[in-house]
Amino acid sequence: MSDCLSPHVKRPQPGQQRVDWFEVTDAAHVRVWAWTCPCRAVYFELCKAGGSAFIRRIV
Repeated sequence: MSDCLSPHVKRPQPGQQRVDWFEVTDAAHVRVWAWTCPCRAVYFELCKAGGSAFIRRIV
């Protein structure tokens, strides 16, 4: 049993589409709505800012 409370990123599955990642230009006022567990080397946050939503990848 893990002590982690957030979900972990799953391994890529056959047939999944690859995502191109871009730098966020202005993310001064971002609200994080959901996230994956930060115990891994790469984790993700679902963010909202200025009427837009995006996924932030943290390496």
